[in-house]
Amino acid sequence: MPDSSHDLPEVFEAYIRYLDTKVAFLEHLYRDDRKEEALTLCCVYIEGLAQRIYSTEQKKEGRRKLFVKVLLEHGGEESLCLVDPPTLANSLRGASKCGASHLELASGLKDHFCDSPVQLRTFDELLAEAETKLGAEELALLKETAWMGTIAALAYREFRNPLVHNLHASHGLVFSNTLYRGSPIPRVSFKDLYRALVRITVHWKSDFAARLPTRGEVGE
Repeated sequence: MPDSSHDLPEVFEAYIRYLDTKVAFLEHLYRDDRKEEALTLCCVYIEGLAQRIYSTEQKKEGRRKLFVKVLLEHGGEESLCLVDPPTLANSLRGASKCGASHLELASGLKDHFCDSPVQLRTFDELLAEAETKLGAEELALLKETAWMGTIAALAYREFRNPLVHNLHASHGLVFSNTLYRGSPIPRVSFKDLYRALVRITVHWKSDFAARLPTRGEVGE
């Protein structure tokens, strides 16, 4: 059988051009008023890249967590990284492995972090504030589960899930009676996820290229 290993870099470059074309096409869909299709594919591409970036974690982490993780670590959109305490509390109560500790943390969040108007926080802000209001066990669980209350997790629930399973979803997340550092939260939509997707794509290309053999190394 012929050895085609020397073609690896060329194959990668061809795939990169193909991927860039697919990502760029989403902008055309959106401008052509096919916003739902653009948002659907954006979510699918984010999830697909998350599966590749975290390929060794797929068995222990679910699709939702990897979708959120890649947005938090490589998406670069501050709004998607913010934690909404009421959303986190509700997610803890509805978690598949919900136990007494989850319910206690949800109750603590409701008592200390769900005032009106709701104040969104970064991970660091939430954890720093929680150190003075929650017990050690609750704080440890909060560190593990805070991702469930992020706007990225809301995007998975309100965009990705209904678009994939029901073929329809709202075109934006609107936050009423919700502030971040004293200012209203802008609407989260396709544009936020698309900017994140572009950054995630750049990260994946860079990471994958770094692991490819160079032309001089291939065939040695």
